[in-house]
Amino acid sequence: MTEWWTSRRFSLTSPRDDGSTYLPRLLRRIADEIEKRDLDPMDILDLRVS
Repeated sequence: MTEWWTSRRFSLTSPRDDGSTYLPRLLRRIADEIEKRDLDPMDILDLRVS
């Protein structure tokens, strides 16, 4: 039997003129977005930073 589920995705970027290469700022923005969306940590399957 095959199980089905819904997958959601969102992307964040840092503006070039606002420290786009400063990784801690981007990680804080990601954490803020997770809290704002009230996501359950068990619902997060992947986090990719590039």
